[in-house]
Amino acid sequence: MKLIVNSDDFGLTPGVNLGVIDALKRGILRSTTAMMNMPAIEMAAQFAKENPELGVGLHLVLTAGKPLLNTHKTIVDENGNFLKNAVLVRKEDVDVEEVYAEYVAQMERYIELFGHKPTHIDGHHHTHKLPQTVEATKRLAEKYRVKYIREVESEVAFIHDFYGPNTNFDQFKKVLDRHKEAAYVELMCHVALIDVDLIQCSTYNFDRVHELETLISSQAKDYIALHNIELVNFSSY
Repeated sequence: MKLIVNSDDFGLTPGVNLGVIDALKRGILRSTTAMMNMPAIEMAAQFAKENPELGVGLHLVLTAGKPLLNTHKTIVDENGNFLKNAVLVRKEDVDVEEVYAEYVAQMERYIELFGHKPTHIDGHHHTHKLPQTVEATKRLAEKYRVKYIREVESEVAFIHDFYGPNTNFDQFKKVLDRHKEAAYVELMCHVALIDVDLIQCSTYNFDRVHELETLISSQAKDYIALHNIELVNFSSY
């Protein structure tokens, strides 16, 4: 098995960035995805340049903060902020061209800050694969020749349930044991060190530390060695 441990939300806050690098340096994480409209994204880009072994993808954002473009009508609220996830998923009049234009802007900013194309694409709250947005996501990947889109026409086994208040090694072992025969597996995670910004912007905060503790634990490393699992990022996919 080739295992890609990918932490979402790179660039969200300084604490998230520090957690990603800690999980890379001391643990089994090898990949992350960056949010281009978030306050700590420049810090994230600098960390990535200092740690070239970290694969960095693009975490497309449609449900948090403000868009990079100010011309949208159907994907923002009256204050110009992105719609909440619960609103977007039910919205039937989403203009796919607005979505695509925003995606291109986020991709171009990624290339500007990181100096290369992303290793892969996924989406905040998984909104990249909604019926209203998936066409734009595929167009973006085709335009920039990005091969992997999470859960969109992919043979990579995706683990989404290493998540929540009970995150620990037992949960880690359980979710990986289910995919022993898979050639490629992506384990989604959300690691962080807690900071005030994270507490203020996300209800999923302290549980991120539990994820981090698991991924840097000797138990997780021993499991990887015992099962001859190769830790990779999407640059090798």
